[in-house]
Amino acid sequence: MILNINHLKGCINDVELQRHLFIHRFGFNPRDIYTLTDEQATRQEIRVWYWRQRLL
Repeated sequence: MILNINHLKGCINDVELQRHLFIHRFGFNPRDIYTLTDEQATRQEIRVWYWRQRLL
């Protein structure tokens, strides 16, 4: 079975709910949460984000 995760809109909703939880329940700063979805959620994008954070 081949599953295209881009069509799972519930997953995007879950990500948004988790972000809301981190901000409003646990007090995270919204600027400290980096969200990648759909085509953005690639290994390369995660690595770019990681190294950007390490260099700041």
